[in-house]
Amino acid sequence: MKMAEELHQVVAARQCQFGMPRLDRQNAEIRGAGLFVGVELRHGGQTGTPATAEAARIVNLLRERRVLISSAGPHGNVLKIRPPLVFGTEHADLLVETLDQVLAEASVVSEK
Repeated sequence: MKMAEELHQVVAARQCQFGMPRLDRQNAEIRGAGLFVGVELRHGGQTGTPATAEAARIVNLLRERRVLISSAGPHGNVLKIRPPLVFGTEHADLLVETLDQVLAEASVVSEK
């Protein structure tokens, strides 16, 4: 349990450090439990339409960069991040930096 709490703190700290400015917090809800993190993407805020195509594009762009996550949820608009137990600080850095680059390239989750 302690390892999961530390990982959550590391990922949260990296998100704050890098700012993740391209992940519009009004259009994305971040939640997690233990090692699992979910980022639900929607157009037009939390009550907007699911950003299914954008989630798929993010997953594919990350895969091209050797970062593996998946999408989940009834609409496929939740980025599902399930790191392995050997996930360390350097991996959290890589995940957050690469995700920020992909979000910039994809120009995703804009208001519709």
